[in-house]
Amino acid sequence: MADLSQLNIRPEHFRPEDKTNAMLVYMAGLVGIMLVSMDDKKKNNPVLRFHMIQAIGLLVVMMILSFLTCGVGSLIYLPMIIIYGLKASKGELFEIPVITNYLMDKGHFDPIKELTAGGMAPPAQGGFPPAGAPPQGPPPGDWQ
Repeated sequence: MADLSQLNIRPEHFRPEDKTNAMLVYMAGLVGIMLVSMDDKKKNNPVLRFHMIQAIGLLVVMMILSFLTCGVGSLIYLPMIIIYGLKASKGELFEIPVITNYLMDKGHFDPIKELTAGGMAPPAQGGFPPAGAPPQGPPPGDWQ
């Protein structure tokens, strides 16, 4: 399991539109994923990529579960997308149990690598400002 807390990324480091788009990929399912992935700027945003990959994994698992249980498994999906969508709208980075680990084990993505390569790692000198300090502007990276 990746320890996302080691990145010291807090909700105030994300732009409001990133939080909204992250929520959209969970709550609007395939349509939300397609809408966000059609824009190159959003598609290359490491936070949105992280949430899109997890949302795709969740969607595939829930489709298989719904098929195997003749639709009963889809009853689990609604509360999950609400919970994960709300967490994403608050700027939280989280792992979906089993799904995130499976995707990482198969080499489909590494959240730590994705986020640090996208400019979300703390700067070498001093790190991010302490909790409670006002944000210093958007996080660094070429996806702005």
